[in-house]
Amino acid sequence: MKYVKIFCNGLILLCLVFQGCAGLSRTSETELPGQMRSHRRFLSTLDAAVDRAGVRDAAAVPVKGFPWLRGNRFLAAMKARLDSPEARSFWLRRLQALDLAARRKEVANLPDHAIRALSERNDPDRQALFNRVWEASEALMTGEITPPGYFDAVRAALEIPDEYETVMRAVGLYPVASVPVALLTHRVRRKFLRWHESPPESLPVSGELRYYLPAPSADASPASPGGPFAGTERDPLGLPRLPQAEKARLAARFAPALVQDTAAPYDRWGEIVWDGDTLKIDGKLPTVYYYFSHAFFRGNPVLQISYVIWYPERNGPEAPWIERGTPDGLTIRVSLDTAGVPFMADVMNTCGCYHFFMPRKEEVERIVSPHGGLPPFVPRWLPEDIPGSRLCLRVSSGWHQVMRVSTAKASDPVARSYHLVPYGVLEALPRNTGGTASMFDDRGIAKGSDRIEPLIFFPMGIPNVGSMRQRGHHAIKLVGRAHFDDPALFDSNFVFKTPPSDNP
Repeated sequence: MKYVKIFCNGLILLCLVFQGCAGLSRTSETELPGQMRSHRRFLSTLDAAVDRAGVRDAAAVPVKGFPWLRGNRFLAAMKARLDSPEARSFWLRRLQALDLAARRKEVANLPDHAIRALSERNDPDRQALFNRVWEASEALMTGEITPPGYFDAVRAALEIPDEYETVMRAVGLYPVASVPVALLTHRVRRKFLRWHESPPESLPVSGELRYYLPAPSADASPASPGGPFAGTERDPLGLPRLPQAEKARLAARFAPALVQDTAAPYDRWGEIVWDGDTLKIDGKLPTVYYYFSHAFFRGNPVLQISYVIWYPERNGPEAPWIERGTPDGLTIRVSLDTAGVPFMADVMNTCGCYHFFMPRKEEVERIVSPHGGLPPFVPRWLPEDIPGSRLCLRVSSGWHQVMRVSTAKASDPVARSYHLVPYGVLEALPRNTGGTASMFDDRGIAKGSDRIEPLIFFPMGIPNVGSMRQRGHHAIKLVGRAHFDDPALFDSNFVFKTPPSDNP
């Protein structure tokens, strides 16, 4: 009886706390100037329209209570490192920029009737609506950024959800179910190791080996060993300030060469297009989609470039039957040190599976073995002649796994050209019937990419496991927990050597 009474008293106290917090929230809302309340209401109305239409862009996460801000794992990790007013202000502006980028895509993807209702005009003027979004965002930023406690409130509110569901693992008896999955993973890793350790002439070929390079460009030559960031100004977060044109040059400079075993139409990767309400891959126009992200290397913020390839489907005799479906994707990421020199490449299928690392060997002191889950998979090191040469990956037919990593040589066969396109195009993709639509739903799952794997692997706790996923939504371990966009992914899996210049 004593414990029941304690429990009831605690429950009453908890309710009073929630009521008090709600009261504070209502008070702060009513104390805002009229124009500020109007801006907040407008953004809330827009959010409601976006949710009704199912066009929420899931690449970044809204900051609860601050509808003009969105975050990601890198910015969430940076929030404990901001030791100056300049860095805090810049960090807040980065959150605002993420929100504005997402809202621009959401406005583009809204149906015409929603635009008309929001703009109160007969013609669906999307640019005028986005201009109003920008004005509301800027007014709220400048009006809210100065009060004491604003930064601390945002920092406390910014939380990035885990891609793993603990409830799913509990219901699926994860500790038991993970044992056969771990054994299966070890078996697949042994197969991949045999590929990477074999000479190229001994690797199986199902069709024709087709070579691909990025389209010729004056700025697409491989980087010099000295690094492209020498003398580049840094922003308050410690990252190089790069204009968009320089980012495009950098993406072309480090874009990989590809050797694709092509046995059937499902191996002809290319441009993503809408065909009515269905996503199609046009293999007549080989296309690689790229985006930039950030991570930590030896605790320092660094730049990453991800390259995403889309196939019509995963199929063929080598592809496990439970993984077959449309579409399929492969992601190759190149991470640059503070000088702009690659120190790591890592690869995954775009569902998040089959992830592996390729660090520069001379940078690594040891690989970290985790207490739970599987150790990081390192089937080979980054080729020694990078960045002087271009990274080259041999990809299997049907299953679309990387079988070998090398560098492109002048003696390689004549290559086909592929186009580099910013990844953001996929999140507001032109429709052949007019307007735009994201290839991803509001959960960050590629539309039409359902698999039967959730029926088998749901105890691993990843919703829609096996489906292709949007950036920011890649769980990369079935056993254990890890995210592709975790900025601490490298520093938590490797102990890196101290640079000679840092030695006493």
